[in-house]
Amino acid sequence: SLQDVLQQIFEYNGSPVVEMVGKNCFAIASDYHLGVQLQTIATDFQRAFKIHGKLYISLSGLTTDAQTLQHGDSSAGSACHPL
Repeated sequence: SLQDVLQQIFEYNGSPVVEMVGKNCFAIASDYHLGVQLQTIATDFQRAFKIHGKLYISLSGLTTDAQTLQHGDSSAGSACHPL
């Protein structure tokens, strides 16, 4: 059913991300783990991306959003560079 499919999608979510800004510097720390409940899917999942020169983004929510940024959405003409 649709409810079961949506529930499975939302199991691939969540990750710790911390961002800090200082004078002339910044830092992004994130977890590379991707898993479903107690099962590990990957240990090299990218969550932080460089959009361009001074713009960075990190996503801790829906995994498919991070995948869209990582691979680029051809309809929007966007592409990001992993950190």
